[in-house]
Amino acid sequence: MTKTVFISIINIVFWLVVFYGTAGVIVALPKKWQKKLFDSNRRFYHVSEREMQFYRKIKLPKWKDKLPQHNSDFEKRHLAKDITLEYIAKYIFVTCRAEIIHYVIGVVGYISLLFSFLSENIEYWFEVYFAIATTMMVGNIPFSMIQRYNRYRLKRLFERMSKTPNLSYSEHHRKLLQNN
Repeated sequence: MTKTVFISIINIVFWLVVFYGTAGVIVALPKKWQKKLFDSNRRFYHVSEREMQFYRKIKLPKWKDKLPQHNSDFEKRHLAKDITLEYIAKYIFVTCRAEIIHYVIGVVGYISLLFSFLSENIEYWFEVYFAIATTMMVGNIPFSMIQRYNRYRLKRLFERMSKTPNLSYSEHHRKLLQNN
């Protein structure tokens, strides 16, 4: 087996580890950390009406369900039959976590550039691995956009379903977190 083939096989294994390992590591973080990191009330997770207009303009609602899903907790095509505020709050939390997972996969993928230094033609393979990493990063952006789109809609649903309509999603969310 040539050195180039060997490095290419290692790169393929690397990408499998990045895709599945990143999600595994993030999901395995202590619950306390996750509650803090993936709190949908953080500014980073805010989705504006202007952002939603962009998603509608690119017709995200029409193509989002055609992309694969790796979350067994929630069915992407429809919500559960018995929807509760807790269910929606958990779904919102999962959208925050999934968004970060996709961003991290995109960024961590650039570590693959180090494989070019193991090859005989460093400049050529650097360009190849850079193209692969960039493709993987760009390929993860639609998945993050879907999380943001769904989160906006879920927050609106949460607020509509709330028993005390005067409370915002943020206030309900804090109460639910205190009870858990």
